[in-house]
Amino acid sequence: MIFVFADMPVLRMLSAKATIRRQRAEQKMFERQIAADSIFMQRMKSDAFLEQYAREKFYMHADGEEVFLFEE
Repeated sequence: MIFVFADMPVLRMLSAKATIRRQRAEQKMFERQIAADSIFMQRMKSDAFLEQYAREKFYMHADGEEVFLFEE
């Protein structure tokens, strides 16, 4: 059994461990968001998806079409 005596007080060490856990969780969250954004960017290269996205997000329509908005 090996004992290591640090110059760091126990409370400071626990705080540092909590910070590391929080930052690792944040890193995983950012990695998931990057993956989702990468998929979205790939889909944006498709003309069909781009048209669908523009219609849904920005209420765009083709000439001669009427757009009706319904609120829930």
